[in-house]
Amino acid sequence: MGSIQYETQPRSLKMWFMAIAERRLVLPEFQRYEAWEPSKVVALLQSIVEGLPIGSVLILRSRGSEPLFRWRPLSSAPAEGDSPVELLLDGQQRLTALWKALTDSYEGYRYGVKVQGIEELGTGEAVEKEEATYEVVRLPRRKWMEDPAEWARRGLIPLSLMDPRKDVNELRTWRKAAAGEDGELEGRLEQHIGELRQRFHEFILPYIALVTNDPEAALSVFIRTNTKVTRLSPFDLVVAYFARPAVGVNLHELVRSLREEVPVMKAYTQVDDLDILRAGALLQGLRPTNREIFKLDGKRLRDDWPRLTEGARRTFAFLREERIFTGDLLPTEAVVPVLIALWAEVPHGGPEEGNARTLLRQYLWRAFLSDRYDQGTATRAYEDYRALQSRLKRHRTVHIPAWDAKLPAGPEELLDAGWPARKDRFARGVFALLLRGPCFDLHDGAPLTPENLAGREYHHLFPKAYLQAQGYSEKEANRALNCALITWKTNRAISAKDPERYLREAANVAELGEAELARRLRSHLVPLEEFLKGDYRAFLRARAERAFQVLQRLIAGEAWQPGV
Repeated sequence: MGSIQYETQPRSLKMWFMAIAERRLVLPEFQRYEAWEPSKVVALLQSIVEGLPIGSVLILRSRGSEPLFRWRPLSSAPAEGDSPVELLLDGQQRLTALWKALTDSYEGYRYGVKVQGIEELGTGEAVEKEEATYEVVRLPRRKWMEDPAEWARRGLIPLSLMDPRKDVNELRTWRKAAAGEDGELEGRLEQHIGELRQRFHEFILPYIALVTNDPEAALSVFIRTNTKVTRLSPFDLVVAYFARPAVGVNLHELVRSLREEVPVMKAYTQVDDLDILRAGALLQGLRPTNREIFKLDGKRLRDDWPRLTEGARRTFAFLREERIFTGDLLPTEAVVPVLIALWAEVPHGGPEEGNARTLLRQYLWRAFLSDRYDQGTATRAYEDYRALQSRLKRHRTVHIPAWDAKLPAGPEELLDAGWPARKDRFARGVFALLLRGPCFDLHDGAPLTPENLAGREYHHLFPKAYLQAQGYSEKEANRALNCALITWKTNRAISAKDPERYLREAANVAELGEAELARRLRSHLVPLEEFLKGDYRAFLRARAERAFQVLQRLIAGEAWQPGV
């Protein structure tokens, strides 16, 4: 590892802003993107107002004329300017928050300072305090913010006036517009703005500078520092590793482009960026572990990216065909890298695609309803991928290990599946069987779709209060087989009524009759007779039998849906 020199210096916030504005300070491309929540931004700004320390930052300087890594400007900072001389290794979130708040660059809201003290702004009366106090506030953007007088009337000063690039003429113009003919108010505004600008401009944010020509050494310091302080995610570490000049792959950009081209991925929040790299590892013959990802051939990964993107597009389309519409309904994420890598290689159209869909349906539902991926996930995913890949190439005698996993032997094994809203693989797997139908809402008759899923809730078909009155425990009530996804309005209408009473009332109100309500219940695999009788145990057994029949068809590869 090459030598590194360290320099430590204080630097005022005004000087930091000048470096950002002139593009002398930039980010290495491997840095994560802006991620702070608004509450953290407010706390940071308030610390500066109160003169409290906010830590130090870490920058990298090259001994040569060019930065050691490819770079990008801070979020919303100028893209044009001087040649970069400093790369920001640690402190991005803080400096980005300061820059965007003071330059008024946040979409949808602005930051201001509420003035409370010896003389209130606007037309309010004086408040007897020894000195003025300032409170940073986050404000939704509104039309009134275009009028400086409205800020003053509310006792507020825009934080954007603290931008060091604003000259005295801009400040004077704003004060006069805010105060109008009120000279006393203009004087108070001048006092408070001057005090706040001094606090911001003279605030000291010290830095440690690494000076080296060795990118490997700089990257090592970055990883160690960030792992100890901010706990970089495994994906962040992989991004940094692949950003080395010897590799030169910008994973942030690759993943962002994939997610833009496959927007449906937004619904599967449990599927993270590493799952894409795990799929890439499978394509390169590697196990999809965090350790093996570091062995990826960067050039090959970049060349494979269009195939990975297409594999992701077809994977999430396939999951929707199987009525797994969101990550919350996905029993296990372990299947995703396997599916992406396999769909990346399946020919489009013809019997090849049809055979792949049948085989992968068998694989999917076996993974959902067995314990195949409850442990040893990466190794088992690798084994299944290799075997499935061979089968898709018409090597029909190849044995697939997932087929050996223990599945429910009969309906009775589905009875104890818990509440599917919780992160439990088996409960979600059983519930996924129940979603194979169109699942018409019991009240408004609308079928369940990806577009209306957000307006639906997990509903107890036999309400908990009704069951508790009959002596059932909460655990017995919270069963996947006692669950359906319905609109919140239907959920409120049903309340704690017994099934027969609710159905009779709904039939009368809707004027559809019991036949239509029975059709809607069948779409959820609900056994009507047992449901109407209010016999909870008989209802669970009958619904379990229906769900088990669905399982048998799906693991046989059938694209089955119940007739309603």
